Amino acid sequence: MALRLSWHCQDDCTQMFTAVPDLGIIKAMQMNYIFIIILLLLNPYAFTSAMPEPLLGNPKTKILTVRSMKIYLTDQSKNFPKHLDELKLQPVIQYDISKLTEKTTIVKIDTDKSFHQLNTSFFFDYQIFPNNIMAFLTQWNLENRDMQIGDTIAQQAFIPPVQNFSQKIIFGVRINNVVNEENRIGFSYETLKGHLEKGISTFTIERVKPNEIIFKIHTFSKPGTLLTQLGQVLSVPYQTFCTKQALLNVKRQLES
Repeated sequence: MALRLSWHCQDDCTQMFTAVPDLGIIKAMQMNYIFIIILLLLNPYAFTSAMPEPLLGNPKTKILTVRSMKIYLTDQSKNFPKHLDELKLQPVIQYDISKLTEKTTIVKIDTDKSFHQLNTSFFFDYQIFPNNIMAFLTQWNLENRDMQIGDTIAQQAFIPPVQNFSQKIIFGVRINNVVNEENRIGFSYETLKGHLEKGISTFTIERVKPNEIIFKIHTFSKPGTLLTQLGQVLSVPYQTFCTKQALLNVKRQLES
């Protein structure tokens, strides 16, 4: 079955080839090329010329649409409220947890503070992934309140993880549980239609011993689209990289 894709690029697209000091220009270009090659393997006619169609009121927005997944060449931060409104209407991807891959990763928090002295406001603001990996807008921050079950997060993933030299992929997740226990706090969310993955992720800060605190990421997931199924050889190492960076990012903030 052929995928329905279209790519609109009205103005200068050469920004894709901006120098990347973090990964190196060659490596980043290779990751971009491999990503595009995967799309072409899925459908030789994936990149089709079409009349520009306004998206979110901006006719110059660049977008590649793979079913419900949206891939941009330009940063979508200014459009986050409208993306969030769209994502709030999307359903959770249905899954059978027994058929998903389970992964648990943990990092120890080195601090003299007690569990209840930790500043976790950043954590419940979803400041988990470094800025070069993901930008986001949460429903609860937009509405100026605390996180609650049913809230949606609009996510913008940078692939490769360099803001100015990457595809910007927009997808969403929905909070399905908030944990507030004596020795364990956190939340979990499920992926929405159009996400690269389907499943559930749980992020918790836990006191496992009187003087030992950990941050844990516990996931049940599998590729959510044909694109990510065929691209697992690339997506799995990238997910591992993102998880490691999230662990280190939260550890740094909790220890500061």
